[in-house]
Amino acid sequence: IGGHGDFLGEMSFLTGKPASATVRVANEVRCCVYDPVALKALSKKNPAIRQALEY
Repeated sequence: IGGHGDFLGEMSFLTGKPASATVRVANEVRCCVYDPVALKALSKKNPAIRQALEY
């Protein structure tokens, strides 16, 4: 069960492996879709971003 500000699918995004779970929502959600190439480049320049996604 997730909450406000949670990331979903981040490990699959970072590793390139298939998602390990399916997510269903019970209420309205707002989501952002990131460009994998841009986010990976950004996380290499700023390790804190990668750490935040992995946490």
